[in-house]
Amino acid sequence: IGANESTSFYVLPSLLLEYRKRHPQIKIEVFRNISEKIPLEVVERNLDFGFLSYDPMNPALQSLEVHRDELVLVVPPKHRLAGRKQVMVKELGEEQFVAHNVKTPSRARIFELFAQNHTPLNICIELSTLETIKDFVMRDAGIAILPRLVVQDEVESGKLIEVPVKGMKIEKVLRLIYRRESSLSHAAKSFLDLVKGGRSEDSSDES
Repeated sequence: IGANESTSFYVLPSLLLEYRKRHPQIKIEVFRNISEKIPLEVVERNLDFGFLSYDPMNPALQSLEVHRDELVLVVPPKHRLAGRKQVMVKELGEEQFVAHNVKTPSRARIFELFAQNHTPLNICIELSTLETIKDFVMRDAGIAILPRLVVQDEVESGKLIEVPVKGMKIEKVLRLIYRRESSLSHAAKSFLDLVKGGRSEDSSDES
């Protein structure tokens, strides 16, 4: 299984624990990969499955939506925006952002949103992991736009504050990919059945 950081931390653990309960004799290997490399690894049979936040549109691959998330703005508890019920994008032009340094479709959409609102996106720090980004925001080094799944524990505990941004509706869709024309092993079929059984009700497309 190939997965990026957010999938490895927030999606895979529950799936793998359940899979181990059902099939304790099967060995599982999870490889931390850059998203851009995962489709080729699956096509070349180095991986059985890959988790991606985009559809690779590869005719050799089957793509199955497994989770739908949304990007949210988070700030430290004492930040000037922490008590606001909603902010405008233009109000964020003077803020300092801590951002992920991995190029993704959702990152591109954030840049597009700020450009459409003629507002600068001031990134003061770019980091390689989402966990580090959260830590920097909690230390008041800046604010961040992150998947809700990634920050939900910190928001519930009050370590971070989620602030709604008017007009910002950026979804992050997690997909499972696997080879279209290849027969899966019994172990792989069992994992696919587990993923399909655990999908949310609105995650029903398969391409």
